[in-house]
Amino acid sequence: MAVLSPKRKEDRLFIRKPFRHYRPRYSLAEFRWGLVALALLGGIAAWVVWRGANPDPKLFAAAPLELGKGGGSGIVVGGGGAGTAGIAGAAGTASNSGSAAASARGVLPKDLAARGWREARIAQYDGKNLYVKINGRAGYFKNFGFKRLYYASLMHGKGSTTSIDIELYDLGKPTNALGAYSGELGDAKPNAAAHGLWHRARNALYMTVGRYYLRAIGSAENATVTNKLERLRELFAANLEGAPLPWGYGFFVAEMNIALGKINYDAKNAFSFEFARDVYSATLPDDKTQVFIVALKSPDDALALAKKYVKGFASYGKKAGTHDGVTWVKDRFIGAYSSAFAMKRFIVGVRSAPTLASANAAMKRIRTALERIPESLGRRAQPADNDDKGDKDDGDHDGDAKPGSGSGSGSGGNHDNDDKGAAPPPVKEA
Repeated sequence: MAVLSPKRKEDRLFIRKPFRHYRPRYSLAEFRWGLVALALLGGIAAWVVWRGANPDPKLFAAAPLELGKGGGSGIVVGGGGAGTAGIAGAAGTASNSGSAAASARGVLPKDLAARGWREARIAQYDGKNLYVKINGRAGYFKNFGFKRLYYASLMHGKGSTTSIDIELYDLGKPTNALGAYSGELGDAKPNAAAHGLWHRARNALYMTVGRYYLRAIGSAENATVTNKLERLRELFAANLEGAPLPWGYGFFVAEMNIALGKINYDAKNAFSFEFARDVYSATLPDDKTQVFIVALKSPDDALALAKKYVKGFASYGKKAGTHDGVTWVKDRFIGAYSSAFAMKRFIVGVRSAPTLASANAAMKRIRTALERIPESLGRRAQPADNDDKGDKDDGDHDGDAKPGSGSGSGSGGNHDNDDKGAAPPPVKEA
């Protein structure tokens, strides 16, 4: 049976006047202690909010690793700065701090902490323990021929919480560094320099210097951080060996007038095709159509591989006719047009064109550009030595998926032959 509340005060059995107090007097001390309790609770709430907005930088520092545990070879120097920290050795004992710092530093410049900054931590990671530092993303960099990560954490002053984390990835080859960079470029507009490409994103710096890819992330967006990031850009550009842009970048920029930020490199599994390796692609101004080019050793290799591309595109749709020697395929899901065509020892192609007319126009444009490619740039256009030696399991525990993105974020791979030859034509953004 439901219990009904009395409608009249007289019907209440216990408290007929709930808002009336029956205490003869109040204690002033009790009132004051109540205010103190409220103030303490308010202070705790304010501290929680402040701490959430200003976390302890140590929470983001690399965890110390010891050699000989789990087969890893991570080297970590921690502490308040250079010359004050130890290194974990094979038996877990500390060695001379000076030699330890030099060993862990690797290719990191010595004056990272100049002008009011100090080094809070220096570390190295290889393929077996990279997941410890960037769990969930180790596979991304391994797909780009990852060899070693050099890490540094910089703190500003003694009492400040402003910090910058530096991640310098040795990816073995300039094309791998550019591939990893383009995969994280987003909508930013890169700047071309003698060492490679770079751009700033609020409180962060991204750049390539030859075989290296640098990510420097600040804890805040202020003048202290931005000034230091600019200093770091100059420092790494001056201390690391740069390299000219790969031939594919020179082709798209100089011969097709495509902006650097629209160019991508897939070392393997381009467009989710297992056979598609060493592919340079670029997105046209409609932000839908992609053109791509691949260098092979001979015209016969190019003809055979071009047929594989057409067959691969056809697995997602059906053939839509032939125009000027090009067999087009229409995707059954999105209705876009794609194809590939062999020219000399090259393959040129178009992917995801919205209409057949735009697909033909894009193919004509890239074929014309290849016909007039300068001899010096053509000599540099050599196929990469794509093997699978770097694909074996080397201790990655983060469960990353195999490469195979069909869009512009490069899938990556290992390349061991360096780009050689004359520098590409001057790079100018469209």
